[in-house]
Amino acid sequence: DDAQQLAWHVLLAYGPLAGGPLALDGQFVLASTSGVVWHLSMNGQSELARQEIGQPLAGGPVMLGSRLIVPGANGTLHALSRP
Repeated sequence: DDAQQLAWHVLLAYGPLAGGPLALDGQFVLASTSGVVWHLSMNGQSELARQEIGQPLAGGPVMLGSRLIVPGANGTLHALSRP
């Protein structure tokens, strides 16, 4: 369709996404199925922070108060501090 255009593209250095990205404070927060949560600049060119969970993840990050919540593949909810 001519009306659709690619809005954003980035290489996934930590593997497939576990869920959709979270736009937060001028950056994207992503979670990989391999257990890495990382923050990218909005243009996708700079990694701003990374947290390795050490367990497979099953969904994208969401905010709950001041914490990032990421679901683990085993049903665990991981509560992360924002970097």
